[in-house]
Amino acid sequence: MRQTDTISAFRNLGLCFFMGFFFYFPFICSGAEAINSNSAFQDLPKDHWAFKDVDFLVKQGYMEGYPDGTFKGRKITTRYDLSLILARILKRMEEKRQGIMDATETERAALSRLTKEFRDELGLLGVRVDTLERRMTDSETKVKSIEDALPKVRVSGFYRGRGQFIIDPYTVQRNEVGDKTTFVDPGLVTFYQQIYLRFTGKPLGEKVETFYELLGYVKGKTWNKLIYNDVGKNNGANPFDKIDDYVTKIQNDRYAQTNKLHFVSNAKSMKVRVFAGEAITGINDPINALTEDTNVVDPYQGMEFSGTDRGLTYQASMLKGDMKIGTTDPNVRAVDLNYTTERIGKTQATAEFLTSTDYHKDTRDGKDRNLGDEATKFDVSYQHGGFTGTAKHYDFGKEFRAHMAPIWAYDVGDEDGDSDYPYDPMFHDNYKHDGFWGEKLTRFSLNYDFGNKLLAIAKNLSMETTWLSKTWEVDPFAPQPTDGYSGRKYTFQLLSDFTDSTTLKYDFEQKLDALATETGTIKNTFELNLKLNNSVSGKGKIFVMTDHDKLDVLNGVTYKYNERDGYFEVNSNLNPRVFAKGSVEHQVRWVRAPKENTRIDYIGEATYNLTPTTTLTGGIQHVDFEDFGDLTKSSIANAILSEFKKNFTDKFRGRLFYARAIIEYKDNGTDDLDRENIYGELIYDISKDASMKFKFGYDYPDDGRWDISSVDNGRDRKDIHTQKMLIFEAKTNF
Repeated sequence: MRQTDTISAFRNLGLCFFMGFFFYFPFICSGAEAINSNSAFQDLPKDHWAFKDVDFLVKQGYMEGYPDGTFKGRKITTRYDLSLILARILKRMEEKRQGIMDATETERAALSRLTKEFRDELGLLGVRVDTLERRMTDSETKVKSIEDALPKVRVSGFYRGRGQFIIDPYTVQRNEVGDKTTFVDPGLVTFYQQIYLRFTGKPLGEKVETFYELLGYVKGKTWNKLIYNDVGKNNGANPFDKIDDYVTKIQNDRYAQTNKLHFVSNAKSMKVRVFAGEAITGINDPINALTEDTNVVDPYQGMEFSGTDRGLTYQASMLKGDMKIGTTDPNVRAVDLNYTTERIGKTQATAEFLTSTDYHKDTRDGKDRNLGDEATKFDVSYQHGGFTGTAKHYDFGKEFRAHMAPIWAYDVGDEDGDSDYPYDPMFHDNYKHDGFWGEKLTRFSLNYDFGNKLLAIAKNLSMETTWLSKTWEVDPFAPQPTDGYSGRKYTFQLLSDFTDSTTLKYDFEQKLDALATETGTIKNTFELNLKLNNSVSGKGKIFVMTDHDKLDVLNGVTYKYNERDGYFEVNSNLNPRVFAKGSVEHQVRWVRAPKENTRIDYIGEATYNLTPTTTLTGGIQHVDFEDFGDLTKSSIANAILSEFKKNFTDKFRGRLFYARAIIEYKDNGTDDLDRENIYGELIYDISKDASMKFKFGYDYPDDGRWDISSVDNGRDRKDIHTQKMLIFEAKTNF
């Protein structure tokens, strides 16, 4: 190795050691006396990023400048220079022997490596390396003995306290977590505290893990109190004669219960998981018969076995639900096989076989029986270059019962009012079939990313097409109009980036419900995004839909449902402090039909950053709605919005939101509406694991800031107003 390379290598080593010392050994320097107080180097300006660090090390005596008062930061560091710095550090540690004991395993290992590397040079400087090494070995032995004596259990947890104070019950329609409810009495109607204690044991490192979670709940002092109804009291009957007829519930305001637990063995040949109160380990696929999304269904309990061998991945499970579907808990057994290969492109294949047993209604006579059925699922995907192809199929027997995936996963439309998902999954929009017991679905998807190879004007171009078909097992004892027919859907999507600032998206969809006379619905959507310059961007969208089966007949003339929507938006950074946004939307439903209705919506918003920690947003909206089929709904709405945000400190922030809308009906016979919503919150982030919140009212919905102006004017009626209540929450992890 050349001399210059050797010097450069030692220089790099010195720099690594230098940074390691600075970050790993702060405790060594805390009590050291300054050896050299001269820290003002002529060639190191005070505004240099390294000035403070160099100044600190010089004051502690670990570095010295040159006699001419310079630092010479560009000078090549020699091996002797590094050993001199190391000798000074070792001298400080020798003076403070406790420093070696307090050092972490990583710190001691780094110091040991450097000491061995510079052993000869340190000897010339008079440093007793053998004494230091012996002391470090004794320290490591002592630390290891302490670690071995500690229990192999880690305790963590979570605490949360919530309260809701009702000022005016008539105005409040949501509880402290946002669920819809009603209140009668004012005051502190809700206040409770929860604590989760989690115990994680790893007796054999990562090979075996046991987990237990305990939930404690307190909202009052009542314990196992019997709550009676009023039936029979008028005739003097004794409620204790037939206690089961009069007790409505047992109230517990304080309890502790087992919430979750599991045992996991991570062996090479097979992973075994035994669990309760937790979700299953499912394949993250939209049409998986079972789901690991605990926000959708209640958790499972059971056993799982999984492993991988030469590209084949398998998973088997025996599961018992914690939730009733029908009258009892369904028992589900499943085996899952997955195979992956990359010999020619990348191919993935999945096969899943399931059986279930459940006590539910038999359609033959309406009686509950213990019925079982099977389900299968196959999933194949192939990817090579820019091409990706997938094929998916699942088949549920009509008596198969299991916790289902999210509603959107089955392409059944929005949940209707008759459904109690997933207890009673009946969906009238499921291609006009009620529910999806006995459903069979097949879907093919093809995607190709051309990049810039197909069209010279397109920087990135990709296309995707899908075809889907649904049928259902016919139940002769519960016939439906969809029996013998299939629901189908075909989609096509095109994405293109013509330039770095221009993006086009086109979506086409044709859907046919499973009915004998179905003609189908066709949707076309065009979306264009433009970036005019660094401060101005725009977006345009056109939506066209025709439903050939949604008809309106008037005076012998039949009209089909047509919908046309146009939307345009402009965003602009007027200056570093001001951001403005403007949009206009034109919506027409039942186009060219007697019941045609139109809505034009203008919105303008501006955000002004008053200071780096203070932001003010203001906006106005004007809505003009005409309903030729029902003139009582025609209206004009004007609304204003303002929002004030303030970060008082890096941990304490607040927000105040106000919106008001005045809706005037054009028929002069319907009372006008004057609605407003006031919301405020204060948040104190004590640390990354602890926070406190104080709120007034209910925040505007996530689906739109301007919903306060939507009343029978082409959108769903929404009653948004100030909810006079206070909500308190405190939570922390530990």
